[in-house]
Amino acid sequence: MSLPILAPLFQGEFKQYANIFRFPAGNNTSLPASVLLDPRFVKDQLALFRPDCDESLFTEVLSEWSKYYFIRILAPVIAASVLLGHALPVRLSELELIFGKDGTVHGFVVKEQGTPITTTGVARYESLIEDNLKPLIESWSLHFSVPIKILWVNAARYINWINVQLEQAGMDVEICNTVKLLLDHRYINDNVNPLFGCYRSKRIANKLVQVRRNCCLRYRLPATDLCDDCPRLLEPK
Repeated sequence: MSLPILAPLFQGEFKQYANIFRFPAGNNTSLPASVLLDPRFVKDQLALFRPDCDESLFTEVLSEWSKYYFIRILAPVIAASVLLGHALPVRLSELELIFGKDGTVHGFVVKEQGTPITTTGVARYESLIEDNLKPLIESWSLHFSVPIKILWVNAARYINWINVQLEQAGMDVEICNTVKLLLDHRYINDNVNPLFGCYRSKRIANKLVQVRRNCCLRYRLPATDLCDDCPRLLEPK
């Protein structure tokens, strides 16, 4: 069963995000989120995700696979935070995961719906960074030799995407700025914010655009194009 609090937030083409967080159900075959810290388990998911790639490409495959986790955790968590003032459960110990046949995380199973946000500014994101993204990114970087900066930039890509969607939907500037705090602040409380500086403004084809600081390496994968915000687009042709 989906969380009722999320249903009003995601309509039309974004309806899929309303069902990502859900309560336990009898037919859910969920696993504790800690499985994402097990390199053997993750390796099995990478093989499902890109069966056309052998283990020699698992650094690149891990980077691409991670994006599906990031968008599916970030979209509902950030939307609930800035639009409802509500904190969804994000600690790995609070989450169980539902995996698709493609090896990516399709859903998060939680026992509780979360709590109202009591902090202001960028501090509202501290648990998301410290208790969810950081342990996963550090583990994936260690075990699959993906530069840690690349994984943080992968996450930043979807924070930037969420902000663009809110702007295009005509949301209040203050709401959009609350999302951008994740990318614009050097510190979150006393901790360095690893998402700070992941994007920079560059001019491409006479248009000022936001470009990632690090390429995600997907260009090394078979039949895979560059991202539209890839820094490699700035290289001379």
